[in-house]
Amino acid sequence: MRKTKLILLAGISGLALQLSAPAAFAADMAIKARPLPQAPSGTWTWWIEGGGVDLSGDPFVPGFNAPPFDIRADQWGWQGAGGVDYRFAGSDWHVSADFRFMGNGSNAATSAEVASFAPGPVLNAVTGANSANRKESAWEADFMVGRDLQIGNPAQVKFGLRVADIWGQTNGAANWAYAVITPPPLTGAYTFSDAYRQTNKWIGAGPRLAIEGIVPLQGPWSIDYNGGVAALFGHGSATQTTTITTTNTAAPPVTPTCLSGCPIAASTGSNAVVFNADAQVGIAYALSNNARVSLNYRVDGYWNGMRGFNAAGAGVNLSRVYSGPTLKLTVAY
Repeated sequence: MRKTKLILLAGISGLALQLSAPAAFAADMAIKARPLPQAPSGTWTWWIEGGGVDLSGDPFVPGFNAPPFDIRADQWGWQGAGGVDYRFAGSDWHVSADFRFMGNGSNAATSAEVASFAPGPVLNAVTGANSANRKESAWEADFMVGRDLQIGNPAQVKFGLRVADIWGQTNGAANWAYAVITPPPLTGAYTFSDAYRQTNKWIGAGPRLAIEGIVPLQGPWSIDYNGGVAALFGHGSATQTTTITTTNTAAPPVTPTCLSGCPIAASTGSNAVVFNADAQVGIAYALSNNARVSLNYRVDGYWNGMRGFNAAGAGVNLSRVYSGPTLKLTVAY
């Protein structure tokens, strides 16, 4: 009888272990795989991010008008960013700072430009070869104060200061070769070369309002999002300088002059309020309770955010929109 009871107890115990083991394993996996929550009180959250960036918009080179010539930097560049957030112990308040750099490398373009020259009779419709390259970069830095929102999912609203800078440069040269045949002594061959450099820049600062948060999905997965708007007060300027080189074989030597269609020295400046808006959304995977990685897509626009020239050579404010995929690592402790 005693032996039968022992066998029965052993069987019940084994069955209980078999039933409880999967539940315990599942509970353990759920804890390890849950999305990273809002950082606990008094802790730090650090993040780094990198990826590609697409740039829209391009400035014109004043002076060229047949046809007008514009050039953009490489359409696809790169971006890198990092930041830190600190939550005060026993409080819903945060302070944070972050920095982002976006660069689009050198891109080359050519065109056939038509110009008019003297001396001698005015020579119209002289076609020359033009070539140039352009590159651009931009950076932005945020200094924010935030507060947790009690809306069920981890979320934080922020207010603070954004400082931003946009820079671009075009370097190029155009060459025209033509012959003038008039009564002596102006018969000869002429070469007119015009090298030019255009620099566009803008820097500004102003208030920014933003929100960021997490929407938990199934298991270790979640949706990460953030976005913000800013009004940035700043100054933009654009300058173009030219260096002219001429040669001729006329006797006596005569310096050719470009009447129209060649790059010109020009400058323009503007004080303006630039509207800036950015948004980012991505799918995140929790590596642990303290770290997650996310694949995101980001759009960052600066409306009237850089000074440049239009097709007629007049100074204008140009918009800049940066967009592209990023990979982000977030760690809290």
